[in-house]
Amino acid sequence: RRLVKFLAMLVLVVTACGSTTTAPPTTSETSTTTGCSSDGHEPPAGVEMLTTHETWIGVIDGDRITGERLLAMGASVPDGLWWNGAVHVWWVEASDHTIHHGTVAEDTGELVDLGPIVVDGDVFAGMVDPDAVLVDADTVGLTVLDGFMRRGAPGPICHLRSTDGQVFTTHSTLLDVVDRFDPSVAIVDGTWWLAVGVLGDDPSTEVFAGHPDDGFTLVDTFSGAVPDLSFEHDRFRLLTCSLGGLNRYESTDGRSWTDTGVIERAGCDPSTIVGTEGLFLFKRQAPGSEIEPPLD
Repeated sequence: RRLVKFLAMLVLVVTACGSTTTAPPTTSETSTTTGCSSDGHEPPAGVEMLTTHETWIGVIDGDRITGERLLAMGASVPDGLWWNGAVHVWWVEASDHTIHHGTVAEDTGELVDLGPIVVDGDVFAGMVDPDAVLVDADTVGLTVLDGFMRRGAPGPICHLRSTDGQVFTTHSTLLDVVDRFDPSVAIVDGTWWLAVGVLGDDPSTEVFAGHPDDGFTLVDTFSGAVPDLSFEHDRFRLLTCSLGGLNRYESTDGRSWTDTGVIERAGCDPSTIVGTEGLFLFKRQAPGSEIEPPLD
């Protein structure tokens, strides 16, 4: 069967670094990593495979995406947030395999690349799958899969903080379990809700509830991986990627969920831009690409 994004990216690392990378086991045992650190990071370097990745923007309208248009080429795993009067976007950039930050210009609709983010005073490759959430009016939190350049299983899921979206400090480790990737966070009334993709023969999504200071408890498991979790208008929405499209689930309390159907898949790596009227980011492979994992 075709590979999910995470396995495809492991091939990418082997090619880019010229070394042998051991694929992670498909278990849910606790990882041997000890938290967010410099382990699994490398100097910035271009990654050819990502040049076929494209970030698109559109609007979710019921069970379809409308008004879709290309936002950036060579831009992978995007996530967006309405903050300080603008649409902010974070993505993994093909030219250096670092997380970049930019804004969508209000007059032209073009993505303005502000460059790679700085984490604890450094710029490096090895953090992927960015997910942005407002911690408060002045602070954006970025949740990432760390240690991507580590031999064996990457991880853990780490949380960074910034007051400008460009310069971050490491705040905490949210989840340290192997084979969890693509985190997505929603904060509601002081409770943190964390969705993560799960590797395996049948990729799935786990949703946890808790707090960075106290840990997280598993709430439920859903079909499909590469999740996007959001909360707006007093309702949770969870999107996951599957071969049939984007699975949609909704909940009023985060614990009892309703399957609300499928959006025909125009791409994957969904990101609801919270604070806008349905704006939505997703990733596609460029036309003619030889590798097109269904859950990438």
